[in-house]
Amino acid sequence: RATVLMTMTSPSCPLGEQIQREVVRIVQQSCAGINRVDVEIVWNPPWRPDMMSEQAKKLMGWSS
Repeated sequence: RATVLMTMTSPSCPLGEQIQREVVRIVQQSCAGINRVDVEIVWNPPWRPDMMSEQAKKLMGWSS
């Protein structure tokens, strides 16, 4: 069993449910023996762009 704590960029993120399903799928594929994944949305600390990986920043055009 795994529990993932994550936040969205905003409480009204239109992709929230899709992102949560993707997290469950990826954790189950990547971690042998995990048959249950609980995703908890948290709002503290609030999301900030500097929380993004360097790869994500590059994809967004925010990093050189």
